[in-house]
Amino acid sequence: MPTRIVTEIFGNPVKVIQHKSDIIRTEVLRDFGGIYLDLDVIVFQPFDDLLYDDFTMALEEHIEPTLGNAIIIGRPFAPFLTRWIQGYKDFNDDEWSRHSTRLPYLISEEHGDDIHVLNTTAFFWPTWIREHLNYDIYLRDLTPKSIKSVETSFNRAIRKFLDYLPKDFNEEIVEQELNRGKNKKEGGEGSRY
Repeated sequence: MPTRIVTEIFGNPVKVIQHKSDIIRTEVLRDFGGIYLDLDVIVFQPFDDLLYDDFTMALEEHIEPTLGNAIIIGRPFAPFLTRWIQGYKDFNDDEWSRHSTRLPYLISEEHGDDIHVLNTTAFFWPTWIREHLNYDIYLRDLTPKSIKSVETSFNRAIRKFLDYLPKDFNEEIVEQELNRGKNKKEGGEGSRY
């Protein structure tokens, strides 16, 4: 599928690589439709129920409301996507997320019939903000042993990758490091990682 080398949009210069990516993904979805996923997205269930709408995105929790662009589902030339791309006419490369996540939210407020907006937990939970990346809740006991024995969606998805651990991998050392991290929080010696 041919794509252009993004250097500008509507005559506005584009130099930031993330902005170039935003523009390419919206233009490709406009022309071909489909499902866009960032490389770090892990999918746990089919999107079948989301394929009936012309365009689908999910709310993302930020200081101000946005629609996350890590997962986008759309038909070719969906009216919402056409409006979104037209919104790039006043693009400014110095503004980080205005056009990539804030603009689609604002368009959804005016043209809600053109988009299916999912709630925050549909695609983006827990989020990347500090309060959600709570080590004690999500990562404290995440070891190869727990991944093999505890049934969670995440553990089931990554079990197959445990086969790629080095042959000299020592799980006891990992557990010692995790315990040192727990002790640091309690006032003891902490982990160096």
